[in-house]
Amino acid sequence: MNPSVRLKDAFKIALAMLITYAIALSQGWGTPFWAGFAVVFCGLTAVGDSLNKGLLRVFGTLFGAVAGLAGDKWSLGFVAETERQVEGHLDEHLEQVPAHDRRTRAILEQMKTDEIAHGKKAMDHGGARLPTPIRAVMKVTAKLMTRSVYRI
Repeated sequence: MNPSVRLKDAFKIALAMLITYAIALSQGWGTPFWAGFAVVFCGLTAVGDSLNKGLLRVFGTLFGAVAGLAGDKWSLGFVAETERQVEGHLDEHLEQVPAHDRRTRAILEQMKTDEIAHGKKAMDHGGARLPTPIRAVMKVTAKLMTRSVYRI
């Protein structure tokens, strides 16, 4: 990709992040920075990134639909388990980040703190712990998705 195209892409992503963040702030969202993350993830350009993003959306939608049909108790339990598994995934990333890279570590730690809070909130609102087989299927599915993207 030539430098002028990369510069234009970077500018478009930055502008989209700015607009999205402004909208999130104007709506009073508690954590408006997630809107910016959504823009970045949607702007991923590598084929593997796009396929992984698509897989995550498909499986997330399917799991979410099943959880929604099962009722609030199970839907909130699904949210809590998802957050718990994301927390574990973030721990794996933290193990790989050098100790001197405080900035990256701080971002990952904040993300982990947010995931823990979201999971606790879901359980506090009536979520039920999912049965072991469902948690296992979720974990295997997540591993398949994250590992397959490296092979693409």
